[in-house]
Amino acid sequence: MKSILTIFFAVGVLFSACSPAKVEIQEPKKYAVIELDSSNQHLYENTTPTNLKFYEIQLVDSIVKYAIADHNQKAKDDYQKLLTYYPSMEDNEEGYILEYKEYYRQFIPYINERGEKVVHVNCFCDVSNMNGEVSGLNWRTDLIQVNDGGNCFFTLVVNLTLKTFAHLMVNGVA
Repeated sequence: MKSILTIFFAVGVLFSACSPAKVEIQEPKKYAVIELDSSNQHLYENTTPTNLKFYEIQLVDSIVKYAIADHNQKAKDDYQKLLTYYPSMEDNEEGYILEYKEYYRQFIPYINERGEKVVHVNCFCDVSNMNGEVSGLNWRTDLIQVNDGGNCFFTLVVNLTLKTFAHLMVNGVA
């Protein structure tokens, strides 16, 4: 009987040691998980703060990559349609395409009013003016919100519970 209890105890210790207590960031130079708090919770009414596990960050990545592929195909199709109406248009297709690996990413996880785990994903291509020196913001801790900027900035919402995305929005150009 003692040996069975010892085995259960050892297995319990092993599993508890393997479960992550905090968020682990895969690429510290490109990722930041930002807690939902009083400074940004007004953006997400009727929500509860939560955290992300490593496998959830990977799942968010894969869903965002799918969302980008979907966006890029639609953007290419729309661009070709524009060219039929405006053949002398000087704009180019690259201004509408997103390349996920180029972006810094902020993940803001929360539980929505239906009890689903959701992540607001905020992406931007340059942090040189967001490290506290110029604008007073630190992209690793402060939610970055900008107007304009074109395809250098985009956001979307990933529902981890349903494994879906919504509201992919690429900023406009001023």
